[in-house]
Amino acid sequence: MEASQLLRRIRRVVALAGYNYKVWFRRHRRQLFLRWRDGDIADQMADYRRSIEARDWSAA
Repeated sequence: MEASQLLRRIRRVVALAGYNYKVWFRRHRRQLFLRWRDGDIADQMADYRRSIEARDWSAA
């Protein structure tokens, strides 16, 4: 009896944690995506600038 009660409590905690994670993720998903996308774009811009700086303009 004690074991099943413990199992039920563990299941409830896991369900609650999963629900909290889902709510948090739904709230922060857009922010996370924008941060990831902006970082990606910033990296691309840095690569582009580096490639321009590395170009041999006198040979062009």
